[in-house]
Amino acid sequence: MGYIAAAVSRRGEDASELALRMLRASGGPQGVSHGFASSSQSETHRSLPEFTMVASHSILAFKGFDPGDYPPQPLAQRGCSLCLTGSLYGVEGPDTLHAANLLEGDPARGVLGLLSGEGHFAVATLDGDGVMLGRDRVGVKPLYVGESDAVYAAASNRKMLWSIGVEPRPVQPGHTIRITGDVLSDFEAMKWGVHRMEDPMDRVVEALDAALRQVSADIARKASMGALAFSGGIDSTLTAQYLKEAGVRLSLICVGVDRREEYRNAQEAADCLGLPLHTRPFTVEELEEALPGIVASVEESSPLSIGVAAPLHFAAAAARDMGHRTLFSGNGSDELFGGYLKYHRAYLESPQAAEEIMNRDVINSWRTNYERDSKVASDAGLELRLPFAHPRIVSLGLSIPAEHKLPPELGLLRKTVLRRLAQTLGFPETVWARPKKAAQYSTGAQKALNRIAKRKGTGIEPLLNQVFSQVFGEARHCLT
Repeated sequence: MGYIAAAVSRRGEDASELALRMLRASGGPQGVSHGFASSSQSETHRSLPEFTMVASHSILAFKGFDPGDYPPQPLAQRGCSLCLTGSLYGVEGPDTLHAANLLEGDPARGVLGLLSGEGHFAVATLDGDGVMLGRDRVGVKPLYVGESDAVYAAASNRKMLWSIGVEPRPVQPGHTIRITGDVLSDFEAMKWGVHRMEDPMDRVVEALDAALRQVSADIARKASMGALAFSGGIDSTLTAQYLKEAGVRLSLICVGVDRREEYRNAQEAADCLGLPLHTRPFTVEELEEALPGIVASVEESSPLSIGVAAPLHFAAAAARDMGHRTLFSGNGSDELFGGYLKYHRAYLESPQAAEEIMNRDVINSWRTNYERDSKVASDAGLELRLPFAHPRIVSLGLSIPAEHKLPPELGLLRKTVLRRLAQTLGFPETVWARPKKAAQYSTGAQKALNRIAKRKGTGIEPLLNQVFSQVFGEARHCLT
């Protein structure tokens, strides 16, 4: 777990100071290792140094915050250095070593090999020919790239690039980017194909059950314990069920502002699972105090993004305080299985149009959901793991027809296939038939933001814009 930084001077100058500045600006927890590499030398420090002896026009750097991570990064091997954040599923041993073995002799082919596998990761390599970046096709782990007149640079978050006067843009999921000399080239290496299932509902439920068992076992091999952001809704309940069966030692965490009814619902589902529930109430005052940190993690001021990120921030903090290194979430299910009313309305007019809208939203979930949540978790020192965003579940979900996800009339419960699955697993109707509530509303976060804004005599949007300016004003000033 950590933050990647890469800098390539377009003027042939030493880029080590730029890499240092990006690591200083990364945010998040205290680093336990800080590494720097060029094509010919590398070094690692426990604390962030004032300067590095690695001097080159091309620098790869890494700030790690998990004492258990091995080996330290960047990993230098036979003229190529590597940084990797996230997880590779279905491989034995440390992910970084597996990636390094793939890269040996041909980094470009190795990165393509990583992208063709299953995982949630971002990768950066450096060799004598330049820097290569890659991001898995789901896009859970953030990675940004940008350039100025003086430098090409890449980093795990926007503020790292802002700190050196570079405007970031995201590396697209499934893409590789090559920086060689004064040329930056972007290549789409992997994309989603949709093969529509024609099976009846019972067969679809069986296939989904088998896939969730398999991916939960994959995840359990990477994380044998962790906390789950838990509401007692269908998504988090199924996530808990399959992770528990896979052997993960779970702590269920439910957060909110005066959410007594939501806590009761979560407790009922936790009792069905046979797992303890930990509640973490937060006050309006605590949310107001936490806003600068939440905005700093999310790196934007959208009321929707902050409203969703706020409860996750408190869940992540609770998980960290309990000693966990992993945060699980049921995020990704709504887009994949038809959780939103807009899908239902579209379906009643045209099932084909509804499928196209859902598929587009699934493929774009990295932009609307995963980057935000991953950055909140990382800044709390946690690895975010999303079973519903596992490539195998995404591929299966894209293939399930809309009629297995959405009912024939408005007012009936959406995500039909998931509710049928919960029924077959033996959950009571009070659990599988619980209506969907968006996190920002079920936790009271949106109402709390309204109260903060009203108390300050403004609206939510101006309030968050002001907080954003206070947090990033100086960094953004570097761009002007």
